[in-house]
Amino acid sequence: MSFGVTSYIRQGLGYDSVVDYSGGAYTVGQVDGTVNSFLLGYGAAGRVPQTRIWAYRAAQEYTVAGSVYGVGHSSYVLATDPQNFGFGDALGFLPLGGYVTSVARFGRTAGRVTVGSTGENILPAETVRQIGRGERVNNLIHEVAELTYTSGGREHAIISLPDGRRLIVRGGEGGMTFPDGLRRVILHTHPRPTGPSPLDFQMLELTGQRSSWIYELFGGGLTKFGR
Repeated sequence: MSFGVTSYIRQGLGYDSVVDYSGGAYTVGQVDGTVNSFLLGYGAAGRVPQTRIWAYRAAQEYTVAGSVYGVGHSSYVLATDPQNFGFGDALGFLPLGGYVTSVARFGRTAGRVTVGSTGENILPAETVRQIGRGERVNNLIHEVAELTYTSGGREHAIISLPDGRRLIVRGGEGGMTFPDGLRRVILHTHPRPTGPSPLDFQMLELTGQRSSWIYELFGGGLTKFGR
């Protein structure tokens, strides 16, 4: 998981020869590190329950670095010395595989503002109605909670747009993606208590918000989360 840096350090210090690269212990360590990179890549693209945005972004950056190094090194070996391309070289593609697998699994689109409880069954937000001036916040929370329940668990949100309009919108059972032009996600619902998801924290970063609210059904209640 050090991207080969430790090997270069040993070579610089003159004792890399003590490492048996063909030994079983080295192979086990190599496989273990790459599998962990795969799992981290899977989590970085999908969901890491209850994580904070800094940890989520760190996992993403680590996955990018691991994928670039692994794919670059393995591709170089495959192109220049295909006869000696072995199992250890093939492992270099695994971190990228974890990320791609999770994107396919959770259906996320990079750069899209998304909220969601599970990462699955995410749909584009569709407008339910425009919120009028002077409507009480408590009534709006009650309304989106009831809409979530009566729609079979489809998440709802209260959002604001740059022109000042506020809307109630509906997504899928696992979340929703928003079109360009979103100003703020004021509140969204979860059909069951899960707490804020990595997608929720990423939404804060992409919109520049410091905080937002979640209303969770079946005892979860109202929760403020921030970054």
